[in-house]
Amino acid sequence: MLNIAFRIGALIVGTSLLLVGIVGIFVPILQGFLLIALGLSVLSMASERVAAFVERQKTRAQGAWGRRVGQRE
Repeated sequence: MLNIAFRIGALIVGTSLLLVGIVGIFVPILQGFLLIALGLSVLSMASERVAAFVERQKTRAQGAWGRRVGQRE
């Protein structure tokens, strides 16, 4: 029962952070990208699809960062 309650809570909190982050992109007071990242990290604890998406983006960003650093040398 605790697992289901945690998952529902994580889905609600993660979705709320994600939506506030999207609004925060357009409102200068809120940190939109930070809230989106937090929302995705919370959602990745509750959803395997979101966790796979986050992992794909991390490997993609590491590859791009490695290419960028290699150009500087």
